[in-house]
Amino acid sequence: MIVIRDKCAGCKRCIEECPLHVITPENGKVIISEDCTNCGACLKVCPLDALLLEEKPLEGAVQCFSCPIHCQIRPNKIGACQRFVNVNGNLMHNIPLHTFEDVWEIVGKDHESYIRKPLITAIGAGTTYPDFKPAPHIVQSNVDGVDVVTVVSEAPLSYTGILIKIDTDEYIGQEGAPVFIDETVVAPCTEACPAGVDVPRYIRLIGNGKFAEALAVVREKIPFPTVCGYICLHPCEAKCLRDQLGGSIAIRALKRFIAERDTGLWRLESKIAESTGKRVAIVGSGAAGLTAAYYLAKLGHSVTIFEALPVAGGMMRLAIPDFRLPLEVLEREINMIRGTGVEIKTNTKVESLDEFFNQGYAAIFLAIGAHTGVRLGIEGEDNPGVMQCLPFLREVKLGKEVGLGDGVSVIGGGNAAIDASRTALRLCAKDVTIVYRRSRAEMPASDEEVEEALREGVRFQFLAVPIRITKD
Repeated sequence: MIVIRDKCAGCKRCIEECPLHVITPENGKVIISEDCTNCGACLKVCPLDALLLEEKPLEGAVQCFSCPIHCQIRPNKIGACQRFVNVNGNLMHNIPLHTFEDVWEIVGKDHESYIRKPLITAIGAGTTYPDFKPAPHIVQSNVDGVDVVTVVSEAPLSYTGILIKIDTDEYIGQEGAPVFIDETVVAPCTEACPAGVDVPRYIRLIGNGKFAEALAVVREKIPFPTVCGYICLHPCEAKCLRDQLGGSIAIRALKRFIAERDTGLWRLESKIAESTGKRVAIVGSGAAGLTAAYYLAKLGHSVTIFEALPVAGGMMRLAIPDFRLPLEVLEREINMIRGTGVEIKTNTKVESLDEFFNQGYAAIFLAIGAHTGVRLGIEGEDNPGVMQCLPFLREVKLGKEVGLGDGVSVIGGGNAAIDASRTALRLCAKDVTIVYRRSRAEMPASDEEVEEALREGVRFQFLAVPIRITKD
């Protein structure tokens, strides 16, 4: 597999999905080790198309044809299913087949919770199981004197608890096969949403004029519906089935529509459980910290957020310019979280976690964010006048004076680069140019943000790779 680092947002969904655990985080992105078999499991979960299959044969690898995955297994390494190992150029069975009784020991006859390892269903020889995720447990049994090799009947499609229905062979392995959660069909847009918002349900409610009920559906999963209505990358729209009929539904815009017409009626359905008497400390008041605080408070816990900076909101507050996310919008939704009883202590730097337990907190959630910028590693990066993007945006948002010349160059092609360039224009820079090493089509920034930058006068220089920064 190949990682397109400019597109990678470091969401780690590929790390969770990799059956061989060969993907690791590095500097806010991911890297893939040489043990990768090119199975493509990570491709299905990447919301930004930041991964590509390696087209060239892997050096020294033997391709396995025991299933449709067609892993390329390097010498002395195992395939994605962990059943075969490359021994001197020959694929050998790595683990024995399980018996029917073995599987009951693995999953339990009356299991109520989701199985942590994906066990995929198939009929016949066990080589046509339905999706890209290889089956780790193969079952061998004897039926009426015939040896049958298959895999277990129903299984998580991933580690998120999503189940796939596979009663028949007709659509096994086909893109768009129905996905189920607790025997309920899940739409592709809901599956694509990182928060798992029930998109069809709230769209249907909007169509019936039930705006408050629609907003309540969104709030089941996220406490920032208006914020998401402004800045969400809307991967759901890319999976919308109506895209094949002339254009996907404007899901993000509809979310913003109902959020901006909030009358507060959703609170009638929003219940807070009785107090559990337990205290939870959360370090960091960004999106993760505030979200955790909101739902923990609704469960009846006493929650306190500790924030080192003078304001709450994390990257939403300090990295996203006001022209993209108005401050009053963010403040309003943070205050709604405060309304559940969450206490936010700003200007409070945490020195030790032990102090929380000494004060009687039952649990600690670390939501410290990713405020460190990625360096280029080129000569002159530390010269005067050279600034990292995130610190630059943070200084501006905190109201500090940032000295810029008439000409500003921004290196990068993501939304942060677009935000920095448009912010520079608002600080009276006369000439702002974004320098990006690939083409416009390959920019990870959203098309709408690029169009806004062009409209405001930002210039773009594509296919340019800086090798040094001089003081001249």
